[in-house]
Amino acid sequence: IMPSLVGSEMCIRDRPGRAPLVPPSCHDAAGARHAEPAAPPSVPRASTRAISSLGLAPAVADAYAAQGVTHLYPWQANVFAAYAGRACNVLIVAPTSGGKTLPALLLMLRRFEDEARAAAAAAAAGAALACASAQEQGSPPPGEPARRPLALIVVPYVTLAREYEARLRLLTAPARRVDCAAALAPAVGAPLGVEALYEQRGSLPLGADVSIVVCTIERAVGLLRALEREGRLPDLICAILDEIHIATDPSRGGKFELLATKLVYTHVLSAGRLQLIAMSAPLPDVPRFARWLPAAAC
Repeated sequence: IMPSLVGSEMCIRDRPGRAPLVPPSCHDAAGARHAEPAAPPSVPRASTRAISSLGLAPAVADAYAAQGVTHLYPWQANVFAAYAGRACNVLIVAPTSGGKTLPALLLMLRRFEDEARAAAAAAAAGAALACASAQEQGSPPPGEPARRPLALIVVPYVTLAREYEARLRLLTAPARRVDCAAALAPAVGAPLGVEALYEQRGSLPLGADVSIVVCTIERAVGLLRALEREGRLPDLICAILDEIHIATDPSRGGKFELLATKLVYTHVLSAGRLQLIAMSAPLPDVPRFARWLPAAAC
């Protein structure tokens, strides 16, 4: 089974013997299919793509390099190129340990960088407006405090939550010589903080320094309710949903469906500002899951 990627109702499947096509645009017609050759088990370095060439902050590539990860396989690079900076949801389907997590996390970090650029542009526009107001009225109008963007990573199992938390803390630890969080600080006004909500860990409301939350399904449901009460749902910019085949589980599928449905609704209300990145091992009906998590803003 080859890795596949679905956004809206589009599908990329890596199959041998096909010529590579241009990565799909978010505005492709629904149902359009795109293909590229599958990466063999051992891909020569020359055919892979360096993380440092993706246009992310240099500290991102440095932080991954410190963990021994410097390149993406062709299909991973295709995922990133197709959906980075676009208001599209994406469903990545690949075998267990097939490399789904890396492009998902890179897309999440890209969302923070996009927010940084948008915040910088808004600040520049606000400064110009305040300057003009000060000249006309003698004092600038009061401005609203910057809102901290928030990303969620939702997993069904505590072991997975621990793995994500450890990986993210390596990327965002302030004691590192290469600090990915500091490079992304303009997006949130401070280095990215990681909060873990699983078992008895973590508490609500979230701390003022939290930007990324790793949580199990049940804790994520409670978190969304808390964010809704606090008026913070619009602050969500990315949600990674791992192992979404849990939706078919008779005991926990209902809670996951409730969570995913609320996130899809938030995606629609945000006009695509919230990007959903779903991942799973091979599914029996990929198009059906893709329609369930549509890229409604595309």
